[in-house]
Amino acid sequence: MLQQCKFPRESIKYYYYYYYYYYLITLLVFIT
Repeated sequence: MLQQCKFPRESIKYYYYYYYYYYLITLLVFIT
């Protein structure tokens, strides 16, 4: 159970980065 709880935390970090890049791309598309 401890490992299962630890995994999501690491996954959220990657998910946040992915979301950030997605937002940047969308912003660039709107600007151009």
